[in-house]
Amino acid sequence: MAEVQIIGGYFNFDPQHAHLVTSVLPPLLRIPATAAGATHELARLLVREVVENQAARGFVLDRIAQLILVSILRSLDGTKLRKRVGWIAALADPHIGVALRCIHRDPASSIVVGELARAAGMSRTAFAARFKALVGRPAYDYAIAWRMSLARDALVREPARSIGQIAFDLGYKSESAFSTAFRREVGMAPRAYRAAAWMRA
Repeated sequence: MAEVQIIGGYFNFDPQHAHLVTSVLPPLLRIPATAAGATHELARLLVREVVENQAARGFVLDRIAQLILVSILRSLDGTKLRKRVGWIAALADPHIGVALRCIHRDPASSIVVGELARAAGMSRTAFAARFKALVGRPAYDYAIAWRMSLARDALVREPARSIGQIAFDLGYKSESAFSTAFRREVGMAPRAYRAAAWMRA
């Protein structure tokens, strides 16, 4: 009789950013054994680390779990995910993926659709249409949403950084311009958001 091993686990995502992953994942993903090479090896390493209980076990288990998640996300390229809408599928696109990496790498740079289109090697019109089709929203809107995700994270996790400094680091020339954009995207002012997050903590 064949031996079967079942390993259970879960990932906790920050509620403010969980949608970046969960919104683009299918409800169930099955990876065939023939395509599970890296994931299978990482799972075996995880089991061995649990059994052996060596020093720094928690640290190592966290890192292996993160690698397993990345390996699973990589396997999505071999599925029908390309037909789904979201940044994971878009990153695999040879043109839109370049633009997304530009946005992620330098969120403080000015958001000019024409420049993103040139980086992607496409005309502005074709780029705008393809970006929206793959990501589900226009490039400018996505870039602003990415900035605000970074801002939310900084407001909660970096209490020593002033709101003005966060605004400057994200490319805004004034705190008021940043506050207006933040309120439009998040629904409350940065100061109120930080205070509410600290109260919940």
